Amino acid sequence: ITATPDRNRLRRMQTPQAFHYNVIAEAYRRALADPAFKATDDCGVVIKYMPEIKVHLVDGEESNLKLTYKEDLPILERHFCEKEAIHKHLAERSAAENKMTYTQIFTQRNLRDLQLKMLEILIEIRDILDRNNIEYWLDGSTLLGAVRHGGFIPWDDQMNICIHEKDMHQWTVIAQKELPPHLFLQTKETDPEINLPVCRVRDITTLLIEANDNFAADYAKGIYVNIRPMSNCPSFSQNFFEKVSKNYSQAYTFLQGHRYTSFKGLLHNTIKRAYYSLLWNVGSWFKPNNRHYSYKITNNIHGRYHLISTIFPLTHIEFEGEKFKAPANEDLYLKDCFGAYMNFPPEEQRHGHTIFYCTNLR
Repeated sequence: ITATPDRNRLRRMQTPQAFHYNVIAEAYRRALADPAFKATDDCGVVIKYMPEIKVHLVDGEESNLKLTYKEDLPILERHFCEKEAIHKHLAERSAAENKMTYTQIFTQRNLRDLQLKMLEILIEIRDILDRNNIEYWLDGSTLLGAVRHGGFIPWDDQMNICIHEKDMHQWTVIAQKELPPHLFLQTKETDPEINLPVCRVRDITTLLIEANDNFAADYAKGIYVNIRPMSNCPSFSQNFFEKVSKNYSQAYTFLQGHRYTSFKGLLHNTIKRAYYSLLWNVGSWFKPNNRHYSYKITNNIHGRYHLISTIFPLTHIEFEGEKFKAPANEDLYLKDCFGAYMNFPPEEQRHGHTIFYCTNLR
Protein backbone atom coordinates (compact mmCIF):
# COMPACT_ATOMS: atom_id res chain seq x y z
CA ILE A 1 0.00 0.00 0.00
CA THR A 2 1.46 3.30 -1.06
CA ALA A 3 -1.56 5.53 -0.35
CA THR A 4 -5.23 5.41 0.73
CA PRO A 5 -8.03 7.23 -1.09
CA ASP A 6 -10.26 9.90 0.47
CA ARG A 7 -13.33 7.98 1.66
CA ASN A 8 -15.54 11.04 1.25
CA ARG A 9 -15.12 10.58 -2.51
CA LEU A 10 -15.95 6.87 -2.52
CA ARG A 11 -19.33 5.12 -2.82
CA ARG A 12 -20.26 1.50 -2.27
CA MET A 13 -22.64 0.34 -5.00
CA GLN A 14 -25.57 -2.01 -4.42
CA THR A 15 -28.02 -3.92 -6.57
CA PRO A 16 -30.76 -3.80 -7.63
CA GLN A 17 -30.36 -0.54 -9.52
CA ALA A 18 -33.53 1.03 -10.91
CA PHE A 19 -34.25 2.41 -14.38
CA HIS A 20 -37.22 3.25 -16.53
CA TYR A 21 -37.92 0.15 -18.60
CA ASN A 22 -37.34 1.83 -21.98
CA VAL A 23 -33.94 3.13 -20.82
CA ILE A 24 -32.51 -0.14 -19.52
CA ALA A 25 -33.94 -2.12 -22.47
CA GLU A 26 -32.35 0.22 -25.01
CA ALA A 27 -29.03 0.22 -23.14
CA TYR A 28 -28.83 -3.58 -23.27
CA ARG A 29 -29.95 -3.63 -26.91
CA ARG A 30 -26.98 -1.43 -27.77
CA ALA A 31 -24.66 -3.40 -25.47
CA LEU A 32 -25.54 -6.77 -27.00
CA ALA A 33 -24.75 -5.38 -30.42
CA ASP A 34 -21.21 -4.62 -29.24
CA PRO A 35 -18.88 -7.66 -29.63
CA ALA A 36 -16.60 -6.22 -26.91
CA PHE A 37 -19.43 -5.84 -24.39
CA LYS A 38 -18.41 -6.32 -20.75
CA ALA A 39 -20.13 -4.98 -17.65
CA THR A 40 -20.44 -5.66 -13.93
CA ASP A 41 -23.71 -3.79 -13.21
CA ASP A 42 -26.63 -2.04 -14.89
CA CYS A 43 -25.34 1.47 -14.14
CA GLY A 44 -22.17 0.67 -16.07
CA VAL A 45 -24.23 -0.47 -19.06
CA VAL A 46 -26.35 2.70 -19.13
CA ILE A 47 -23.38 5.03 -18.60
CA LYS A 48 -21.38 3.40 -21.43
CA TYR A 49 -24.12 2.84 -24.02
CA MET A 50 -26.53 5.67 -23.23
CA PRO A 51 -24.29 8.49 -21.97
CA GLU A 52 -27.08 11.01 -22.60
CA ILE A 53 -28.99 9.54 -19.62
CA LYS A 54 -28.04 10.89 -16.20
CA VAL A 55 -27.53 8.26 -13.51
CA HIS A 56 -28.09 9.46 -9.96
CA LEU A 57 -27.01 8.20 -6.54
CA VAL A 58 -29.66 7.42 -3.93
CA ASP A 59 -29.27 6.22 -0.35
CA GLY A 60 -28.99 2.48 -0.01
CA GLU A 61 -30.14 0.11 2.70
CA GLU A 62 -27.77 -2.07 4.73
CA SER A 63 -30.33 -4.88 4.90
CA ASN A 64 -30.42 -5.11 1.11
CA LEU A 65 -28.21 -8.24 1.16
CA LYS A 66 -27.06 -10.32 -1.78
CA LEU A 67 -26.39 -14.07 -1.67
CA THR A 68 -23.02 -14.61 -3.34
CA TYR A 69 -20.98 -16.91 -1.12
CA LYS A 70 -21.93 -19.73 1.26
CA GLU A 71 -20.77 -17.49 4.14
CA ASP A 72 -23.67 -15.17 3.30
CA LEU A 73 -26.28 -17.77 4.28
CA PRO A 74 -26.10 -17.42 8.12
CA ILE A 75 -26.39 -13.65 7.80
CA LEU A 76 -29.43 -13.97 5.53
CA GLU A 77 -31.08 -16.52 7.84
CA ARG A 78 -30.68 -14.22 10.84
CA HIS A 79 -32.00 -11.35 8.77
CA PHE A 80 -35.13 -13.31 7.80
CA CYS A 81 -35.76 -14.26 11.45
CA GLU A 82 -35.66 -10.59 12.36
CA LYS A 83 -38.01 -9.83 9.46
CA GLU A 84 -40.44 -12.47 10.72
CA ALA A 85 -40.55 -10.79 14.12
CA ILE A 86 -41.16 -7.43 12.46
CA HIS A 87 -43.96 -8.84 10.30
CA LYS A 88 -45.59 -10.34 13.39
CA HIS A 89 -45.48 -6.96 15.11
CA LEU A 90 -46.93 -5.26 12.02
CA ALA A 91 -49.69 -7.85 11.80
CA GLU A 92 -50.64 -7.21 15.43
CA ARG A 93 -50.61 -3.46 14.81
CA SER A 94 -52.67 -3.92 11.66
CA ALA A 95 -55.32 -5.85 13.61
CA ALA A 96 -55.59 -2.98 16.07
CA GLU A 97 -55.69 -0.44 13.25
CA ASN A 98 -58.60 -2.22 11.55
CA LYS A 99 -60.76 -0.47 14.12
CA MET A 100 -59.33 2.95 13.18
CA THR A 101 -59.94 5.33 10.29
CA TYR A 102 -57.19 5.94 7.75
CA THR A 103 -56.75 9.43 9.17
CA GLN A 104 -56.24 8.05 12.68
CA ILE A 105 -53.72 5.48 11.42
CA PHE A 106 -51.72 8.10 9.55
CA THR A 107 -51.79 10.48 12.50
CA GLN A 108 -50.72 7.81 14.97
CA ARG A 109 -47.73 6.82 12.86
CA ASN A 110 -46.49 10.28 11.89
CA LEU A 111 -47.87 12.75 14.44
CA ARG A 112 -44.61 13.45 16.24
CA ASP A 113 -43.02 14.88 13.08
CA LEU A 114 -45.96 17.26 12.70
CA GLN A 115 -45.81 18.30 16.35
CA LEU A 116 -42.09 19.08 16.21
CA LYS A 117 -42.60 21.15 13.06
CA MET A 118 -45.32 23.19 14.81
CA LEU A 119 -43.00 23.66 17.77
CA GLU A 120 -40.31 25.08 15.45
CA ILE A 121 -42.85 27.59 14.11
CA LEU A 122 -43.98 28.57 17.61
CA ILE A 123 -40.41 29.18 18.76
CA GLU A 124 -39.88 31.59 15.83
CA ILE A 125 -43.15 33.39 16.70
CA ARG A 126 -42.23 33.58 20.40
CA ASP A 127 -38.82 35.07 19.66
CA ILE A 128 -40.28 37.77 17.40
CA LEU A 129 -43.00 38.67 19.92
CA ASP A 130 -40.51 38.83 22.78
CA ARG A 131 -38.09 41.00 20.80
CA ASN A 132 -40.88 43.48 20.10
CA ASN A 133 -42.46 43.38 23.58
CA ILE A 134 -45.80 42.04 22.34
CA GLU A 135 -47.64 39.96 24.94
CA TYR A 136 -48.85 36.47 24.04
CA TRP A 137 -49.89 33.36 25.96
CA LEU A 138 -50.49 29.68 25.28
CA ASP A 139 -54.15 28.87 24.71
CA GLY A 140 -56.55 25.94 24.45
CA SER A 141 -55.15 22.47 23.93
CA THR A 142 -51.59 23.82 23.79
CA LEU A 143 -51.88 25.18 27.33
CA LEU A 144 -53.63 21.97 28.40
CA GLY A 145 -50.75 19.95 26.97
CA ALA A 146 -48.22 22.04 28.87
CA VAL A 147 -50.07 21.60 32.18
CA ARG A 148 -51.12 17.95 31.85
CA HIS A 149 -48.31 16.50 29.70
CA GLY A 150 -45.41 18.96 29.84
CA GLY A 151 -45.76 19.32 26.06
CA PHE A 152 -48.10 18.13 23.34
CA ILE A 153 -51.21 16.16 24.17
CA PRO A 154 -50.21 12.81 22.63
CA TRP A 155 -52.90 12.99 19.92
CA ASP A 156 -53.01 16.78 19.36
CA ASP A 157 -52.21 18.20 15.92
CA GLN A 158 -52.80 21.92 16.53
CA MET A 159 -51.07 24.77 18.38
CA ASN A 160 -52.74 27.95 19.61
CA ILE A 161 -51.57 31.18 21.19
CA CYS A 162 -53.40 34.42 21.96
CA ILE A 163 -52.36 38.05 21.73
CA HIS A 164 -54.19 41.30 22.49
CA GLU A 165 -56.42 42.42 19.64
CA LYS A 166 -54.94 45.92 20.00
CA ASP A 167 -51.52 44.46 19.11
CA MET A 168 -52.68 42.64 15.98
CA HIS A 169 -51.76 45.40 13.54
CA GLN A 170 -48.30 45.78 15.04
CA TRP A 171 -47.82 42.00 14.96
CA THR A 172 -48.84 41.65 11.31
CA VAL A 173 -46.46 44.42 10.22
CA ILE A 174 -43.54 43.06 12.23
CA ALA A 175 -44.17 39.43 11.32
CA GLN A 176 -44.01 40.11 7.59
CA LYS A 177 -40.62 41.74 8.10
CA GLU A 178 -39.04 39.37 10.61
CA LEU A 179 -40.37 35.89 9.86
CA PRO A 180 -37.82 33.74 8.00
CA PRO A 181 -38.52 33.12 4.27
CA HIS A 182 -40.10 29.70 4.78
CA LEU A 183 -42.73 31.07 7.20
CA PHE A 184 -45.76 32.96 5.89
CA LEU A 185 -48.16 35.12 7.90
CA GLN A 186 -51.61 34.12 6.70
CA THR A 187 -54.49 36.54 7.21
CA LYS A 188 -57.40 37.60 5.00
CA GLU A 189 -55.22 40.51 3.87
CA THR A 190 -52.07 38.53 3.00
CA ASP A 191 -53.93 35.52 1.57
CA PRO A 192 -57.39 36.73 0.38
CA GLU A 193 -58.64 33.34 -0.82
CA ILE A 194 -58.58 31.92 2.73
CA ASN A 195 -62.02 33.58 3.27
CA LEU A 196 -61.94 32.99 7.03
CA PRO A 197 -61.02 35.35 9.91
CA VAL A 198 -57.74 33.60 10.75
CA CYS A 199 -54.24 34.64 11.66
CA ARG A 200 -51.76 31.83 11.20
CA VAL A 201 -48.07 31.40 10.61
CA ARG A 202 -47.63 28.64 8.03
CA ASP A 203 -44.51 26.81 6.91
CA ILE A 204 -44.75 26.99 3.12
CA THR A 205 -42.21 24.17 2.69
CA THR A 206 -44.80 21.76 4.15
CA LEU A 207 -48.35 20.61 3.40
CA LEU A 208 -51.29 20.13 5.76
CA ILE A 209 -54.78 19.10 4.68
CA GLU A 210 -57.88 19.42 6.86
CA ALA A 211 -61.45 18.31 6.22
CA ASN A 212 -62.71 21.81 5.40
CA ASP A 213 -59.88 22.75 3.02
CA ASN A 214 -61.00 24.03 -0.37
CA PHE A 215 -58.72 22.98 -3.22
CA ALA A 216 -60.55 25.24 -5.65
CA ALA A 217 -59.09 28.17 -3.70
CA ASP A 218 -55.41 29.06 -3.98
CA TYR A 219 -54.38 29.72 -0.39
CA ALA A 220 -51.40 28.46 1.64
CA LYS A 221 -51.93 24.99 3.11
CA GLY A 222 -48.75 24.41 5.08
CA ILE A 223 -48.39 23.32 8.70
CA TYR A 224 -49.37 26.20 10.93
CA VAL A 225 -49.72 27.76 14.38
CA ASN A 226 -52.94 29.68 15.20
CA ILE A 227 -52.67 33.21 16.60
CA ARG A 228 -55.97 34.29 18.08
CA PRO A 229 -56.70 37.90 19.10
CA MET A 230 -58.45 38.49 22.44
CA SER A 231 -60.03 41.65 23.81
CA ASN A 232 -62.58 42.89 26.33
CA CYS A 233 -66.09 41.52 25.93
CA PRO A 234 -69.47 42.14 27.59
CA SER A 235 -69.97 40.32 30.90
CA PHE A 236 -72.97 38.28 29.82
CA SER A 237 -73.99 35.16 31.68
CA GLN A 238 -72.01 32.12 30.55
CA ASN A 239 -75.05 30.51 28.90
CA PHE A 240 -76.03 33.65 26.99
CA PHE A 241 -72.44 34.36 25.92
CA GLU A 242 -71.97 30.79 24.70
CA LYS A 243 -75.27 30.72 22.79
CA VAL A 244 -74.69 34.02 20.98
CA SER A 245 -71.01 33.37 20.20
CA LYS A 246 -71.54 29.85 18.89
CA ASN A 247 -74.47 30.71 16.67
CA TYR A 248 -72.95 33.89 15.27
CA SER A 249 -69.61 32.18 14.62
CA GLN A 250 -71.25 29.21 12.89
CA ALA A 251 -73.27 31.46 10.59
CA TYR A 252 -70.30 33.73 9.88
CA THR A 253 -68.00 30.80 9.02
CA PHE A 254 -70.69 29.23 6.83
CA LEU A 255 -71.16 32.43 4.82
CA GLN A 256 -67.49 33.43 4.61
CA GLY A 257 -66.47 29.93 3.58
CA HIS A 258 -69.07 29.88 0.76
CA ARG A 259 -70.32 26.51 1.99
CA TYR A 260 -73.93 27.12 1.03
CA THR A 261 -75.30 24.86 -1.69
CA SER A 262 -78.86 26.19 -1.69
CA PHE A 263 -80.70 29.47 -1.38
CA LYS A 264 -82.37 28.09 1.77
CA GLY A 265 -79.00 27.61 3.48
CA LEU A 266 -77.82 31.06 2.43
CA LEU A 267 -81.00 32.72 3.70
CA HIS A 268 -81.03 30.77 6.97
CA ASN A 269 -77.45 31.67 7.89
CA THR A 270 -77.81 35.29 6.78
CA ILE A 271 -80.79 35.73 9.11
CA LYS A 272 -79.07 33.77 11.87
CA ARG A 273 -75.97 35.98 11.73
CA ALA A 274 -78.03 39.19 11.71
CA TYR A 275 -80.18 38.02 14.65
CA TYR A 276 -77.28 37.06 16.92
CA SER A 277 -75.34 40.16 15.93
CA LEU A 278 -78.30 42.24 17.08
CA LEU A 279 -78.50 40.33 20.39
CA TRP A 280 -74.78 40.89 20.95
CA ASN A 281 -74.86 44.61 20.17
CA VAL A 282 -77.98 45.34 22.22
CA GLY A 283 -76.71 43.28 25.15
CA SER A 284 -73.36 45.11 25.02
CA TRP A 285 -75.07 48.41 25.81
CA PHE A 286 -76.19 47.12 29.20
CA LYS A 287 -73.25 44.99 30.31
CA PRO A 288 -69.79 46.13 31.49
CA ASN A 289 -66.92 45.16 29.20
CA ASN A 290 -63.93 45.57 31.52
CA ARG A 291 -64.08 42.27 33.44
CA HIS A 292 -63.81 39.57 30.78
CA TYR A 293 -61.58 38.71 27.83
CA SER A 294 -62.62 36.57 24.83
CA TYR A 295 -61.88 35.78 21.22
CA LYS A 296 -63.61 37.88 18.58
CA ILE A 297 -67.21 36.81 18.09
CA THR A 298 -66.47 35.93 14.47
CA ASN A 299 -64.35 32.93 15.49
CA ASN A 300 -65.45 32.09 19.03
CA ILE A 301 -67.04 28.83 17.98
CA HIS A 302 -66.88 27.39 21.51
CA GLY A 303 -68.28 30.48 23.25
CA ARG A 304 -65.39 30.84 25.72
CA TYR A 305 -64.46 33.82 27.84
CA HIS A 306 -62.23 34.42 30.87
CA LEU A 307 -62.00 36.83 33.76
CA ILE A 308 -59.17 39.25 33.02
CA SER A 309 -57.65 38.40 36.40
CA THR A 310 -57.39 34.78 35.23
CA ILE A 311 -55.03 35.82 32.43
CA PHE A 312 -52.98 38.73 33.75
CA PRO A 313 -50.28 39.24 34.83
CA LEU A 314 -48.80 36.56 32.57
CA THR A 315 -46.49 33.89 33.91
CA HIS A 316 -44.29 31.25 32.23
CA ILE A 317 -44.72 27.54 31.64
CA GLU A 318 -42.55 24.80 30.15
CA PHE A 319 -43.65 23.13 26.94
CA GLU A 320 -41.47 20.46 25.30
CA GLY A 321 -38.42 21.81 27.13
CA GLU A 322 -39.04 25.42 26.02
CA LYS A 323 -40.37 28.32 28.09
CA PHE A 324 -43.50 30.12 26.90
CA LYS A 325 -45.84 32.69 28.44
CA ALA A 326 -49.04 31.45 30.02
CA PRO A 327 -52.11 32.82 31.86
CA ALA A 328 -51.70 33.84 35.50
CA ASN A 329 -54.18 31.21 36.72
CA GLU A 330 -53.77 28.21 34.43
CA ASP A 331 -56.24 26.14 36.44
CA LEU A 332 -59.18 28.56 36.06
CA TYR A 333 -58.29 29.29 32.45
CA LEU A 334 -58.39 25.60 31.54
CA LYS A 335 -61.60 25.04 33.50
CA ASP A 336 -63.18 27.83 31.44
CA CYS A 337 -62.06 25.98 28.31
CA PHE A 338 -62.55 22.32 29.15
CA GLY A 339 -64.19 21.88 32.55
CA ALA A 340 -62.54 18.90 34.31
CA TYR A 341 -59.45 19.22 32.13
CA MET A 342 -57.30 16.66 33.97
CA ASN A 343 -59.68 13.87 32.93
CA PHE A 344 -58.76 12.19 29.67
CA PRO A 345 -61.47 12.03 26.97
CA PRO A 346 -62.82 8.63 25.87
CA GLU A 347 -60.35 6.73 23.72
CA GLU A 348 -62.44 7.12 20.56
CA GLN A 349 -62.14 10.92 20.89
CA ARG A 350 -58.35 10.92 21.15
CA HIS A 351 -57.53 12.03 17.63
CA GLY A 352 -56.67 15.21 15.77
CA HIS A 353 -58.31 17.09 12.91
CA THR A 354 -55.72 16.63 10.18
CA ILE A 355 -56.26 14.34 7.20
CA PHE A 356 -52.75 14.44 5.73
CA TYR A 357 -49.49 16.32 6.17
CA CYS A 358 -46.02 16.35 4.72
CA THR A 359 -43.30 17.97 6.82
CA ASN A 360 -40.89 18.64 3.94
CA LEU A 361 -41.80 19.52 0.34
CA ARG A 362 -38.30 20.66 -0.58
